[in-house]
Amino acid sequence: MVEEKAKDWTGKPDSCLYGPHQWTVEKRPKEWIKKGLTLKLVAILVPLTVLFVAILVLGFYTVFMLKGDAKNINYAGNLRYRSYKLALQVNEYPVLQGGVRDRAHRTILSNMGDFETILYGLRDSHKDLGLKGFKPPPGVKEGVFSYTDPWWQFDRRIKDYNERVRPLILHILNFTNREEAMEALKLYNKNVNDFVTDVDRSVHLLQLLSEEKLSGFKTTEFILLGLFLGIIGASFSLSVFFIRRPLLGILKGAEAFSRGDLNYRVPVRGRDEMGALASGFNTMAETIENNIERLKDSLLDTVRCLSEAIDAKSPWTRGHSDRVAGLSCDIARELGLGEEDIERIRMASL
Repeated sequence: MVEEKAKDWTGKPDSCLYGPHQWTVEKRPKEWIKKGLTLKLVAILVPLTVLFVAILVLGFYTVFMLKGDAKNINYAGNLRYRSYKLALQVNEYPVLQGGVRDRAHRTILSNMGDFETILYGLRDSHKDLGLKGFKPPPGVKEGVFSYTDPWWQFDRRIKDYNERVRPLILHILNFTNREEAMEALKLYNKNVNDFVTDVDRSVHLLQLLSEEKLSGFKTTEFILLGLFLGIIGASFSLSVFFIRRPLLGILKGAEAFSRGDLNYRVPVRGRDEMGALASGFNTMAETIENNIERLKDSLLDTVRCLSEAIDAKSPWTRGHSDRVAGLSCDIARELGLGEEDIERIRMASL
């Protein structure tokens, strides 16, 4: 069998046993094979782990962000309820007398304080209420109003409240002239309706932004999940090509060996671990084949020696066995028998 020289992974000459990519197993240390397998596992597991962790982090982050959005929406909606509740109390206040009026005065001021806490907390954050607030947009210094920015929305609600609602409530609570109080009450009722309408717009904006955020989270999560499944699919395809196919080739070689075909060699399709395994199989096959050939030659020499010893007893039989073997092999060739059958006939003829 022809041997050609190549260079192995160390840069030293390597004896190729079958094709341009085959080497003897001794040239490839076990440590290198273990290192190669480890690197391949790491190359598969690290991206999968990173994507899996990213999906988990994104999920927890989504829940956290949506929880904060839900609080903002709930408290913004609560402003509508408190606005109407406060309006009802303010409308009842002018007709109250004595101690009932004093209690109503304190209640209205207390409700105003709670209302203002929520209103300012929606814009600037409030730790006790769990409100995160909103960051002022870049154009805040120039006074550029934006209908799609929550900070601007609640900043405008605060200004409307301080300019159009709060002063009227305080005027009604401290009125000295009943007619002026009733005029202030009419203006207050009109302004409250406008204020609640603006709060409704802010609530709708928060809901819209939360839905857009949720849609973005879903899209990102689907992309990460697609990458995760894609890496799994690619790993499966690569394992079929680089592991299953070479293993089937080695299995085919083992089946050929079991049938007695010692000339079969497993194709070596690379210089990785599976290539080393295929090369080791071919090395084993060649070693067994060479050993069998040496045993056959040794057996043939032994039989020939015995035959010559027997023929040497008489000049009439000297060389008889060789002549019989030669004639038998010629007849076998004429009959078209194979070399293996011819060798068996040669052995029997001796």
